[in-house]
Amino acid sequence: LSARPRLHGLQVGLAAYLVSHLQGSTHLRVASLLDDAGFFESVRADPFDPQEWLDAIAAAPAMKADHYTVLSSRDHLPELRALIEHDPRLRGCFQR
Repeated sequence: LSARPRLHGLQVGLAAYLVSHLQGSTHLRVASLLDDAGFFESVRADPFDPQEWLDAIAAAPAMKADHYTVLSSRDHLPELRALIEHDPRLRGCFQR
């Protein structure tokens, strides 16, 4: 969905961080691993478009309709929008 896709690993890492917040129990561990790897600094070097991410999150459950994910259970866009806008780890990871 991106007009300018980034490295797949950066997309997956950021998605894992965002979704781990929805799952609750794993987000601190995921955050710690990404912090230790310097992940967020790598993302800040070439920030993502936040609206593209929100569009991708909205489209994700329909991409494989026969697969259940945490994104399938309800509308998570308001929660993820707030996370993108206010989470300290994500500061600079999305274009403003």
